[in-house]
Amino acid sequence: PLTGMEVAELQPASSSIPTITAHKLQNDRLAVTFDKSGCVKSMVCDGVELDLAGPGAQLWTFPDHPAVYDAWDIDRPTLSNGNPVRSQAKRHTEKEGTLQAAVCFTRKAGKASTVVTRYRIDPVRPVLLIEFEIDWQDPQVLLKLAFPTRYKGRQARFGSAFNSTLRDQLPGPIQNDAVFEAPGSRWVTVSDDTEKEGMMM
Repeated sequence: PLTGMEVAELQPASSSIPTITAHKLQNDRLAVTFDKSGCVKSMVCDGVELDLAGPGAQLWTFPDHPAVYDAWDIDRPTLSNGNPVRSQAKRHTEKEGTLQAAVCFTRKAGKASTVVTRYRIDPVRPVLLIEFEIDWQDPQVLLKLAFPTRYKGRQARFGSAFNSTLRDQLPGPIQNDAVFEAPGSRWVTVSDDTEKEGMMM
């Protein structure tokens, strides 16, 4: 749960090297499985399964042709014209039996680009680490990472250097479209309206 759990008593933490296969990463608190395309199929943290609405860590491409300020502007309609990356993934494991073990997926994205997605977990924390090695060769195309969930709270929380801010995450008033560029620079959480259950990135 995003709100944490009540501590009855403190015990020394025990840990072991994470278990790794081509389809799964697991430590004592976190278990993650992957599908053939390199997306997250399921994630269970401290016995609670993440409520995914589809594969997690999806890659999407978006044609980027803004009306003005081509170097930095992203027009709102751009984000309505995305396509999921459906290319076949080559998978392998790295450094098995060590603390740096990883499951890796290499895929083509766009017309000429390549993305390597590398998943890791450490022995103790219930945290999935995701690294990307990107060779981007497609001009005027954006790449996006998507984690569809069923956490339908009205607002998402975006972290900043010293605080956080809430922004609407569901379709609604037209003014919401004017703030589609979220201010988060550290982290983001999507959750139910109580902010007790959800996902933090």
